[in-house]
Amino acid sequence: MPTTIIGDIHGEADLLRQLLARIDPDDDLIFVGDLIDRGHDNRGVVKTVRTLVESGRAICLMGNHELSAVLYHTRGQDGAWLREHTDVTQQKHAAFLRDYPVGDPDTQDVIDWFKGLPIFIERPDLRVIHAQWDAASIDRLRKSGGEQGSLPTDWIDRWQNDPGFQSALETLTSGQQFPLPHGQTYVDKSGHKKRDVRLSWWNARDAKRLSGQIAGPTERQQRFDMYPAKHVPHAFYPANAPTIVFGHYSLDDDQPVRAPNVICVDHTRREGGPLTAWRTDGSWFQVK
Repeated sequence: MPTTIIGDIHGEADLLRQLLARIDPDDDLIFVGDLIDRGHDNRGVVKTVRTLVESGRAICLMGNHELSAVLYHTRGQDGAWLREHTDVTQQKHAAFLRDYPVGDPDTQDVIDWFKGLPIFIERPDLRVIHAQWDAASIDRLRKSGGEQGSLPTDWIDRWQNDPGFQSALETLTSGQQFPLPHGQTYVDKSGHKKRDVRLSWWNARDAKRLSGQIAGPTERQQRFDMYPAKHVPHAFYPANAPTIVFGHYSLDDDQPVRAPNVICVDHTRREGGPLTAWRTDGSWFQVK
């Protein structure tokens, strides 16, 4: 039976409904995560996806925004929030907080559901993850005791006291980053100045220029085309490996196929960007 993998939704319930209406009703569904934050209807997206998961038709992975929500709404062993409630974190989390305020019973119920989401799927023919397929990080997560790639029961203790576990979880849900040369910076969509950019881990090893190693908007890539590529020998995805599907990188060329076995289904970060779905028969479509 074919499987359709759906990219980052970020609270856009209307787009999700349009996309689901175009999917074969017999298809299995996989959501790559980042259901929440930004968007107009976080509650509607969570309700729709959760209903599909609980009916047995879909699997939803944990994205970095679900992980961030879990950390924001969970206290550690010392009683402090695992993610501080600063002005910056509240701004990034504002759309979710609008629908799911801190302390609301519905909020805790959704956070508990997020905690049980798998972080990756691995089949003989298919791998799916939110951000980066990194074998060492996946192995670390498996050895921590998380069933089927989900958070282990002692994840709070590990998050606070095991830097290797925290690093592995962040790599899988957020991907690797690297600093721009000569201390240069850019301003992200939220208006924050940053000097680290996301690594295009699936093909950065073979890039000739730094622009080919940056996973982000075309304008940002072109800005650094004059710099030589960094030495990143492990940043590639083998051509003989199972097809890998991921989201997270908000590519602005609306093209999901990065290589015959490398598919990115996230193009939603910019205003008006489409919601993308890719099917295991090789077809794909977008709604916006």
